[in-house]
Parts: sequence; structure tokens; C-alpha cells
Amino acid sequence: MADRIPMYELHIKPLFRLIDREHMALFFDLYDYDVVKQHANVILQRLRTSMPPASSGGPWPAELVTMFARWVTAGCPRLLVGQGSNYQLTNVGTSYHLEGTAEVPNDSAQAWLDIVDGTPTNRTYKLYVDPGAGGQGAPASRIVMEDFEEASNLSAVQVIDAAGTHTVSLTVV
Repeated sequence: MADRIPMYELHIKPLFRLIDREHMALFFDLYDYDVVKQHANVILQRLRTSMPPASSGGPWPAELVTMFARWVTAGCPRLLVGQGSNYQLTNVGTSYHLEGTAEVPNDSAQAWLDIVDGTPTNRTYKLYVDPGAGGQGAPASRIVMEDFEEASNLSAVQVIDAAGTHTVSLTVV
């Protein structure tokens, strides 16, 4: 079985430790896909030779540098932002349930809601679709959901998908 092609959001972004981000903050934001893609070859060269230095967390293990190299060689791929619909937010007590429908391109594709802002007063999710490797079949729909506990009284969440940002108001059950 061939190695999976790394995707920025799943495999590359999590490689950047807080100390890496702080060390590089004067130069560029390692959590910004466009910036990392633009500087990918320079980052890879530095990872292979001298970075990060011992004073800034030390070098990455070889297998992580190899994964970054595979990502660069594959053209710096990233996940798709999915097309969703029928978003609903419900709660019972302090438990919340966010659900919607995502359109996927084939039978091996997966979709999920990923939190991008989880402050006590705001929760924002992004709908991601991973098209899968060599998927067959026609486009389909997938139910996506997220359950969470919230200490404050939440009245709505935001969901970002291919159509834009949606405010999903709470329905009390």
C-alpha cells in the first residue's frame, strides 16, 4: 500500500510546535497555509540541515522531515472546504450537538467539522472534505456532527463552508 499524500491541515500544520511558531514569528506565520506553501522549499532545506536549533526545541525527527518533504513533492496539497447544508444546533442542559449535511465527491471521501475558534463566547467550525485516494462512484452526502460541552450560555455557532460563513442558531430541545 502506498503512503498517503500528506495534507496541510491534517499532517503538516500540526508538525509546527509552539516553539517553532514563536521562533519563526519574525519571518512568517507557520500556521498560514499560503505562507508555508510559498516558503516550503526553504523550510524543507532548513529542516534537513540546521533547523530548528537546539535552543529552539531541537530538530524534528527524520520521519517528520520526510513527511514534510513528501508534502512539498506532492505540490503542497490541502483539504477541500466542503459544501454543506441543513446545519442545526441543539442542546440539552450544557451539552450541545451541531449537525449538518456535507456533499462529498465519491464513496471514499470523508467530511467533518473542525473547530477553528473555541473561545467561551464564540465557536466557529470549518467543514473539511478529504476526497480520499482513488475514490469511486458518484457524489454523495455525509452527515457531519460535533458534540461538545459549554460552560456559558451559547446561542449560536458559526460554520464556514464553501458557500461562506453561516450562523447556526440554537434550538432548545
